[in-house]
Amino acid sequence: MMAGKILVVEDEADLRALICMYLDKHGFEVHAAATGQEALQLFHSAKPDLVVLDIELPDMEGTDICRSIREISNVPLVFVTCRRDSDDIYTGLAIGADDYMTKPFDPAELVARIQGHLRKRSLFQTLGHNKNRWWRNERLEVDLLEMTVKVEGRPVPLYPKELQLLQFFIQHPNRVFAADELFDRVWGEESGSDTRTVNAHIFNLRRKIERNPEKPDLIRTVRGFGYKFSNGQ
Repeated sequence: MMAGKILVVEDEADLRALICMYLDKHGFEVHAAATGQEALQLFHSAKPDLVVLDIELPDMEGTDICRSIREISNVPLVFVTCRRDSDDIYTGLAIGADDYMTKPFDPAELVARIQGHLRKRSLFQTLGHNKNRWWRNERLEVDLLEMTVKVEGRPVPLYPKELQLLQFFIQHPNRVFAADELFDRVWGEESGSDTRTVNAHIFNLRRKIERNPEKPDLIRTVRGFGYKFSNGQ
């Protein structure tokens, strides 16, 4: 049985072939694209469970592809890129990427991250069905089954990892988690700890759900220790 369908978008032929070989070896059904246009066509026809996306493509930026995908789907998306600047990384995460890897990288690590993202997605979907459906306070309403969020009665779209992070916080109120622990619990140990990923998602999540993101009531910083979630009341 296949482990899932993966869309690999990479214009470097040798690297694309190497990634596809590793994924095929681990039981994935692999669809590959060398350009942005080809990637978008394959995304609609193949309906992958996860996308591996190069940021720099010959016909368009991977960030534009990510935005197009996020308009219609919440499938996990992992950027691969030569760019190492923190601003580029934060931009990628802010527009809906779940993870990123900088080139050069070990294809085996990429496979491990993909497996972790798919496993976490399945786990969070199961938790959403098994837990109490609703979480509410005076201004925030979260449907843990449908994974939708409303702030003061208005729907607020969250990206997949933002939803998973919020769901995790709701299920562990008033507990302090270090950034690297949040990474392990929400992204998965296979991904390798990177606190920049956690900090970027918390920054974006606060912008969307907090009354004042600079003085958050819900996701609070415990200086020197990490973050904790309270009901904001």
